[in-house]
Amino acid sequence: AADTAHVNVLNESFGGNPIPDTSQDLLKAANDAAIAQGVTVTTSTGDAGVTNTIGSPATDPAVIAVGASTTFQAYLQSSYHGADLPGIKGWVNNNISSLSSAGYSSTGRSVDLVAPGDINFAPCSTDLDTYPECTTFAGGSDGIEEAGGTSESAPIVAGVAALAIQAYRAGHHG
Repeated sequence: AADTAHVNVLNESFGGNPIPDTSQDLLKAANDAAIAQGVTVTTSTGDAGVTNTIGSPATDPAVIAVGASTTFQAYLQSSYHGADLPGIKGWVNNNISSLSSAGYSSTGRSVDLVAPGDINFAPCSTDLDTYPECTTFAGGSDGIEEAGGTSESAPIVAGVAALAIQAYRAGHHG
C-alpha cells in the first residue's frame, strides 16, 4: 500500500499477542516501514475488554492505537441491561466501552485515542436468504444490525487523520 498505491493512511483491524512482543514482529516491521515513508497507521486495540491488554500491532509505539468509546445510546433505546431505569435521561457521553482492550502491553504501551465503537448500528440487507446474519431476534430484518468494536473505532480515527492530512496540504500548498 505504501510502495505501490502511495497511501497517506493505513487502517488495520487485526492483531495478535506474540511472545515476546518485540520490534521483530512482522506486523510492526511492515508498519514501521510504511511510517518511515510518511504513512499514518491506525490500528484497533482489540475487543478483549478492560481487564485485558492491547495486542500487536497496536503495541507498536509508532502507530495510533485506537480503543472504543460508547454513549450507551443503543442500550437506552433497547432497554438492554436495564438501561431504562428511572432517573436515566438522555445519552451518557465519554465512556470507554467495556469490550475495548485496555491496559498496558509488556513494553508499557497503552491506548492512544478512542472513538465510537460500542453498540452502534450498521446497514444490513433485508435479503435474509442471501444474508441470514441480518436476522433480528424477532426473525425478520429491519435493514440495520447492531455493530461495534475497536474495528469500528480505528477507521473513524483513520478518516480523521486523512482529513487532517488533506487540510494541512491544502493550507500549506502540498
